[in-house]
Amino acid sequence: MTKTKTNVQLERLQKLKQQFMSKTNDWKTGNYIDELEEIVQTLDEESMESYCQLIIPMVLRVLDDHEPLNKRKGVLISEKLVVCWRSYLKTSGMGMIFFEAIMICTTYLDYPELVDDALRSLSQLVSVIHQTNSIEYFDLLERIMNDAILKMLAYCIGGKAELVKILFEHATLLLKPIGILSFKYLHQFSGTACEVLELYVSHPYTQLTAITLLKELFIICKSRMSDYGSRILTAIVNAWLNMTLKDTSTPKLKCELKLLLNLVKLHPYPKLTNDIKLLESLEAVQELLH
Repeated sequence: MTKTKTNVQLERLQKLKQQFMSKTNDWKTGNYIDELEEIVQTLDEESMESYCQLIIPMVLRVLDDHEPLNKRKGVLISEKLVVCWRSYLKTSGMGMIFFEAIMICTTYLDYPELVDDALRSLSQLVSVIHQTNSIEYFDLLERIMNDAILKMLAYCIGGKAELVKILFEHATLLLKPIGILSFKYLHQFSGTACEVLELYVSHPYTQLTAITLLKELFIICKSRMSDYGSRILTAIVNAWLNMTLKDTSTPKLKCELKLLLNLVKLHPYPKLTNDIKLLESLEAVQELLH
């Protein structure tokens, strides 16, 4: 009797599960994770629903492993599940189990690719398991912002340029759905972004993400940005002077610093005019000002 494609997939998953659930961790010594990923990638939504009881324990086992490479594979597999299991993850409670497992991945600060994949996956997952604009939806977005971004930034400012870049990129993306609630992060992010502009002179791409974050804050929190104008102006000038001194400037970074300065001018603080006049007397920042 000829086996159907469905029967073959079922048999493969059953054999795989035996390996993943063994106490001897046999699944870590072969290509079992890759095989699981291959099967998941080929399943359609209907098949995925049918095999969820087989697939979920294996994916969670991979996510819970301590090795970063395995965790990253678990995150990538789970993203496929999120696409196919939208209704299941929302109604079964499994969505939050995956959320907690993936949140742990954001603490692996020496593995920026894992953190990047985990943050992307978390953002997708939140929109699946909770209705957009619900209280629960905002609660989870804020948890990502507080526990997976701000807390990790506190550990790596001053180093880990690639990770800082990734955290700023995801923070900027989260500010949009959080909307007006972003005011509560204004002080922390404006201060941290200014530090990055001043300290990461050898990493212009990281500086650019700091500028993008500040520009997003100007859009969302414009009524409060004048309170931070003096600090941001200082950071802009220091970044300009540092990159000139160390010859790390790029056309893109110069352009973005000028645009950020224009935003500061559009949201003036009481001493802005005097500060600009003082800067105009400095030859080193003439290109920045004009």
